[in-house]
Amino acid sequence: MIKSFGEYNVAGTTTSGKEVLSKIDDTINLLIMDISLEGMSGYYLLKELAQKHKKLKVLVLSESVHPYIINHAIKFGAGGYLPLESEPKAIKKAIQDILAKGIHYNKLMTKELVAGIRSKETSVIKITPKQYAFLNLCCTGLSYPEIAEKLHVSHRTIDWHRDMMFAKFSLNNRADLVMFALRTGLAHI
Repeated sequence: MIKSFGEYNVAGTTTSGKEVLSKIDDTINLLIMDISLEGMSGYYLLKELAQKHKKLKVLVLSESVHPYIINHAIKFGAGGYLPLESEPKAIKKAIQDILAKGIHYNKLMTKELVAGIRSKETSVIKITPKQYAFLNLCCTGLSYPEIAEKLHVSHRTIDWHRDMMFAKFSLNNRADLVMFALRTGLAHI
């Protein structure tokens, strides 16, 4: 779709946050990304990009339009946030605004919302790749033994990941863990 706008060159596409970090360089002006990525949190990617590529602008185009997710995307440096089903005209306008002004305001990202969020201290949710995989599999409905089998680890390792995440994020049970993962965008169904 971006190519059809005629004004922009598309440098590449990927679904992997790690691949974005390894391939992006300073010749790229704008990254369009989903907050749900393979292998890492979209928030973590945004924070890494903000630190390593200060001139890079980011537009998030995502199915997830929960206020919590949008707030965190803004917090970590997104210059715009649109629903995945946005019309091409709206996407083109967002690209133009972000490239010209660094930000695109809309009904999801008002000036007041952005100002309030960016004035607060930011922190990133840090989990290991194994914990990330465990968290995503917890959201699928698999039992803990099935998750252990899928990750090729012992049930004790799964128990350890579960207990560490319960303690780290002050959660009490698997339902809390799944809701936390979905609410923060660390996992998606």
